Amino acid sequence: MASHLRGCALVPPEVKVKFQRKPRESTADVVMGTISSISAPPPPPPPSSAPSVPSIPAWTLSIPDRERLIQFAIEAKEGSYSPYSKFRVGAALLAADGSIIKGANIENASYGGTICAERTALVKAASEGTRSFVALAVTTDVAQPLSPCGICRQVIREFCALRMPILLVPAGYTIEKGGIMETTVEGLLPHSFGPEDLELPRTG
Repeated sequence: MASHLRGCALVPPEVKVKFQRKPRESTADVVMGTISSISAPPPPPPPSSAPSVPSIPAWTLSIPDRERLIQFAIEAKEGSYSPYSKFRVGAALLAADGSIIKGANIENASYGGTICAERTALVKAASEGTRSFVALAVTTDVAQPLSPCGICRQVIREFCALRMPILLVPAGYTIEKGGIMETTVEGLLPHSFGPEDLELPRTG
């Protein structure tokens, strides 16, 4: 940002300048001005930003596992039942045994009965006894990566480790285009509440 300096104008010698004497301040005025300058508090410092949550390194996925999981999430969109929002979502969970469970969003005329793709996949897996997962991929028809909603994040937290990688895949993804946003469960839900918190001692 440029600064501007003001120059000093010279008064020609032939111009007579009249100086006006400044009225003399009373002792009370001087004292009050001194007290005011002493007692005025300094401006408060700007509020410091909240400390950032330390990131937890994600588990490493092999490229074949990563690409297979992404393709399953893309395929899962085909099962979306979304006549009201017209917003398709597909999710795919990679289980610890190498199997992949797909899920799509299933809407309901009551709206409140709608279930998201992430929860569809998790409920399908958990109800069949699969409750250990190593990665999740989520995709939509939007050309940028979108993240799970709040309630899905909490349900993911119930079954998945904080370090588990989550791949947010844009529509039209190819390995050449890229554009995936990678995060973790902890990244999506910092300072989260999980099953282990129920085991903490209670004093109240």
